[in-house]
Amino acid sequence: MGKVKEVRGRNSFLGVVLLVVLASWFGGRYVGQETSETARFAPKTQAKKQVINADKPIREGGLELVGEYQPRLSNSYRFNYIFTFNKAVSAGEVGSYFEFKAKNGVGVRAKVESVSERPEKLRVSPVRLLEGGQDWQLVLRKGLPSAQGSDHLGEGKNWKLGRRNPVAVAAVSAVNQLNQKRAIHIELSHSVQRNLKGQDISSWVQVEQKSGSTYVPVKFKYDSAVQWNKIILSGPFSLNLSYRVRIKPGLPSRLGLTLAEE
Repeated sequence: MGKVKEVRGRNSFLGVVLLVVLASWFGGRYVGQETSETARFAPKTQAKKQVINADKPIREGGLELVGEYQPRLSNSYRFNYIFTFNKAVSAGEVGSYFEFKAKNGVGVRAKVESVSERPEKLRVSPVRLLEGGQDWQLVLRKGLPSAQGSDHLGEGKNWKLGRRNPVAVAAVSAVNQLNQKRAIHIELSHSVQRNLKGQDISSWVQVEQKSGSTYVPVKFKYDSAVQWNKIILSGPFSLNLSYRVRIKPGLPSRLGLTLAEE
């Protein structure tokens, strides 16, 4: 009987050990499955967060000029220049951010206009003619806003425009060619106002001929014409006789500048 009890005791002990082993095996399998499922689901959860983040607005850079610019003044044309930004801008809101300045401290306000169907472009020109004989620059101040007002220009800009030469007489010469009337050519530093004709020119230009020790106005009529920066006076001018041309101050150029001195 004692042996039977011993065997039963052993069997009971083995049964307990078997139960512990089975429990450990099932528990380890369950934990392993849970771990593998967690590892399997983690990428899906992460991918879901990425989709949510993609729906959020991403902040872009501020307002900037696009490209390089080298604006210059011309002796023949009024200044106007187009600037391009990386975002839409409103011409009505940014006029005060542009200004023309001369080296002597004179400032001229800028006229800013939009460019048709191009909201990111602005056309800039001075409200009045920039006078000759001065070094000019165009100033763009920082802070210029975008059309929506959410972005601003972070850095100001200065462009040296150069200077316009004052209107002056460059040369006067007598021209005598076959089959053409004798003529006097007056060459100016700027192109002449295009609508000047005949009587208009005579109000600015006077031809005199030498008489004794002095000069007197000619007594004959002569024709006058404008060719860009030249005034051509043609008529019955005599050979071996000296003539003098007097041009009054105020003679207008095509640009709008006027002759300052006689």
